Amino acid sequence: MEEKSLSKYDQTKTHSIKGIFEKNAEGTDLFAGIILDGQKLMPTNITKELAVTLTTVIKDLTGISDVDEGLDFLIKSVNTLIGSDSQQKFQNLVSFLQEMKPTDAIEAKLLAQFLILNDRANSLMRNGAKADMMCHGDYYYKYGLKAMNLSQQTIQTLIKYKSKGTQQVNVVHIHDNSKAIIANNIEGVGK
Repeated sequence: MEEKSLSKYDQTKTHSIKGIFEKNAEGTDLFAGIILDGQKLMPTNITKELAVTLTTVIKDLTGISDVDEGLDFLIKSVNTLIGSDSQQKFQNLVSFLQEMKPTDAIEAKLLAQFLILNDRANSLMRNGAKADMMCHGDYYYKYGLKAMNLSQQTIQTLIKYKSKGTQQVNVVHIHDNSKAIIANNIEGVGK
């Protein structure tokens, strides 16, 4: 069958994916391509097996089956992160998503949102520490704390999403007359 020809690109291993960014005339980084497992992918050299592998890698990272949409999501996330080295930001995002193993597009987007908000919060806090005037420091700290709070809310949303809204509650009531009533594994749907 066709699947056996993909043995060179084992679908179970972690693939190396790197973004290629080039500067335009204004000095802005523009996405120029992908290096997949050490091979630069160009429209002229994408074989069927490379296309299948790229689709699998993008789906594993983003939960999105369409390569163009998945890459668009990754590039927009990279452009939102703070810093000037887009290739390094791309690598950081890819490494984070590979480590967290999102199961679908919602999980991937929540993870990217967390990373972006956390990055923004850390940058604001650093700026607050370096501020010359107290009012500037207060401004940076105020918005840094808001970004931290939003990043934590994003993680809580992700946890709730991954658990499908279910929760387990163990209730223990102890009365004065030394009798204990124990209820274990009461399950309910979180709201």
